Amino acid sequence: MTSREIFALRKSGRLDDALAMARQCYEKTPEDLWLQRAYGWVIHDCLKRDIGSFEAKRLSSGTLASRLNHWLTLYRQFGEKDRPGILYSQIIRLAIKGSKVWPGFLDFARWWDKAYFQAKDKEPFVTSDGPVINSLHQQYLHAIGREIVARVGELDLGLLAWGESQLAEALKEHPDDQWLHYYTSKLLLNRNQCEEARQHLLPVVRRQGRAAWVWGLLGHTFDPARPDQAITCYSYATHLATSPQEVAKIHIALATLLVNQQRFDQAATQVREALKYREDNQYPVPRELADLATSDWYQSQINQGSFAPIPDVEEAAKALLFDLHRETLTYRLGVIDHHNSDKGLAYVAFAVGEGVPLHYRQFRDISDQRPGDIVEVGLIAGEGRPMHWRPAQDQNMPDFLTRMCGQLMKLADKPYGFIFDEGGRRAFVPPALMNQIRQQASNSVVAHVILDKDKRGSPSWRALRIE
Repeated sequence: MTSREIFALRKSGRLDDALAMARQCYEKTPEDLWLQRAYGWVIHDCLKRDIGSFEAKRLSSGTLASRLNHWLTLYRQFGEKDRPGILYSQIIRLAIKGSKVWPGFLDFARWWDKAYFQAKDKEPFVTSDGPVINSLHQQYLHAIGREIVARVGELDLGLLAWGESQLAEALKEHPDDQWLHYYTSKLLLNRNQCEEARQHLLPVVRRQGRAAWVWGLLGHTFDPARPDQAITCYSYATHLATSPQEVAKIHIALATLLVNQQRFDQAATQVREALKYREDNQYPVPRELADLATSDWYQSQINQGSFAPIPDVEEAAKALLFDLHRETLTYRLGVIDHHNSDKGLAYVAFAVGEGVPLHYRQFRDISDQRPGDIVEVGLIAGEGRPMHWRPAQDQNMPDFLTRMCGQLMKLADKPYGFIFDEGGRRAFVPPALMNQIRQQASNSVVAHVILDKDKRGSPSWRALRIE
């Protein structure tokens, strides 16, 4: 019996036979590297089969956890002797897939050792239809973060310290990774380090700003020390929620804060929603909600039929987010280049080939600005992400934006045109702008023009607006 026979059995689909042969051979010659590889690939296929059965709901989470523990304990007997390598990377990929149901994942991840990632393991995956999937390395880091947050109260202190060190090192290496910030914020909140947790949560809010859960977590960083800010966050979460499950706990937290401010009619609505969700799903009522529901004030609201919704707090939430970022914003002068109504945005140009889109949903008043208007855009330090805008006091960008007076010319068979001034300068007039112009071709016009590049990449002027 040889490793070649084991590989042949595995490839022919006779996995159980391959496993039996591999075990028997390994007992006799445990130091045979080729035999270890053959055995390792059989274990890999067994893992893959069990995870597939779990995903198809043919295995329970408890059974999968037991099997993962069995297979990976076997692999640890010899796996480190052949690392790094394809099999070694594939084993951790499968361990990550099962990590949510397997309590032994963190210990295995520590043994596996991130030093053995290959270069290609750190490259993201691009699927055939376009979406980009995190690299194996990132998946590993995220799984560690998720597990230490989920099991912080039950982990061995040494394993917890290792996990936290991995998370801290990962953030230094990937400072823009929102999920690493998220897991860090959850750990800090666990220790009541609310200010620090909030700072790590801000990158998540910037990217997940329309998600109820992230505003609920942000509210938790304010509760109870800053109740007004917590109420704004929790209230906005209830407005953003697309299903009752998203805000089941937030209703309770919000009701408690509203009661403390004697906003009983609004608090009553939150209690009612929290009770309804649990009644509809036959879930038990937690003690905190039961205390609210049996309180004298709530019974009084029921008797009076006095329930009120939370007012729209979207603008207050945006103002709060701006205040949290205010000290880190860097303002940059730019020009409204154009509006894209289909995408709901205004594009602000800072220089030739450089600018940012400002979406109407986030920057509502930007839609009132005309092409050629000069604005200041507040950018997140280190990210370049726009967070705020305001009309610029300095309405001068002479090397980038200027006014041109000249003759408007349009070729009969072309949708675009040009403006020629007396100094010999020429500005391109795009078709969309030509369609807005009522003057006849060859008439004198005054235009706001911006420095751009023509099709050949040479500097040229382009008209943004005709006065």
